[in-house]
Amino acid sequence: LCSEPITTVVGNPGKKFFVHETLLRTNSAFFEKALGSNWKESNEKDVKLPEVDPEDFNAYLRWLYTGRLYLIKHDDDDDDHDDDGDDTIGEEFKLRGEWGRWAEYYKLGDFVQDSGFQDALVDALIERVLEKYHYPIFLPPIVYKHSTSGSIHRKLLVDLVVCVWDHEHFSMLSEPAYGNPVEYLGDILRDLGPKLKEGLEYQTLEEFLDGKSSCHYHEHRRLGKPCYKAKPGPRF
Repeated sequence: LCSEPITTVVGNPGKKFFVHETLLRTNSAFFEKALGSNWKESNEKDVKLPEVDPEDFNAYLRWLYTGRLYLIKHDDDDDDHDDDGDDTIGEEFKLRGEWGRWAEYYKLGDFVQDSGFQDALVDALIERVLEKYHYPIFLPPIVYKHSTSGSIHRKLLVDLVVCVWDHEHFSMLSEPAYGNPVEYLGDILRDLGPKLKEGLEYQTLEEFLDGKSSCHYHEHRRLGKPCYKAKPGPRF
């Protein structure tokens, strides 16, 4: 943390955040490009992000400095979306509470190009699914829009369907309100097809995850980067 702080102006009207330059550049490819090139921001040390929500950016900074994700608030309830009877599609479906925050943080991770932040969110997703035994059906549109083909995060969502779902749940894949991406459905069919001859064997979530390393569904494996847990940095 010996680097000079830079000013990041977030939202509109802008809220100022003062962040150590090295911390941003070593974690975010976006900030590395902005501050390490001929961009105006690299000379002025002043980065403007009018399209980013200040509350989401603050959560990202808290993660950078402490290694902790703050997804749950005391007034959250058990519902992960607003059921107001409309047929809103895909990402516009009104996710709320911790899953709403999860979705916004995942989008932000894509925007700042910090795969470690997104990996940390996937860890939180797995932990919460194990705790509540509840699959967030509304997340595939978010993950598929804010990841690339071959993403290991996409693979997690597909594997949960192929390996853990029982036959009663598959009807949800065709529900218009969930806005499931065509690529998501195609990936499920691709992985499901070979299993049809052998017969599908239902697994519990615990059985499915048993023996898998904590990095099994991390993007850093595909990108050839170190795990966010192994990176040196402030962790208070």
